Amino acid sequence: MAASALHGRRFFFTLKQAFVLLTVLLLFRLSSGASTVNDVILEVCNYTTRHYDLCVSALSSDPNSLTADRHALAGIALDLSLLNASDSVLFIAKLASEAKNEKHHGVFKTCLDFYNQTVVLHIIKAEENFHVQDYDNTIGELSYCIGYSQMCGEELKKLPFPGETPLQGRTEVQINLCEITQILMTLLRYY
Repeated sequence: MAASALHGRRFFFTLKQAFVLLTVLLLFRLSSGASTVNDVILEVCNYTTRHYDLCVSALSSDPNSLTADRHALAGIALDLSLLNASDSVLFIAKLASEAKNEKHHGVFKTCLDFYNQTVVLHIIKAEENFHVQDYDNTIGELSYCIGYSQMCGEELKKLPFPGETPLQGRTEVQINLCEITQILMTLLRYY
């Protein structure tokens, strides 16, 4: 009877009610002792000893990671690599358009070409290979991403900046994300 009385009704929450409900659910989850980091994340990130902290924080940033297995975590890592590369394309395009001299513009344009034509394309190819469980070719495509990101890093060294350019940190993160993803793909391949 109660179920039939509810049938056909729509429930609407105000923003305040939704916030209160989410807060209560979050507090319940935290008080129940549930971990905010999936144990599988900790397990697979142990294999990425050079990038352990980045691995844990990056994979944990995706809400789907809480219940993810190794395969799903590898997919999340691949998505994060693509997202970082895509964001970097926009960032580099802005740097190139705002460059004050030709040398800076040329270096940023070269990095933009590396990211736009190679890093993003190779990550997309890696995703295609991943979806058909071709982990060897996924790892190979990620090697290209690492190589081209390193080439961008070498181009950046040509600039007379007193320290690190804003792009160098992004390039390092891109390389590290691709390396983490390669390790996760290797785990899928052998385990």
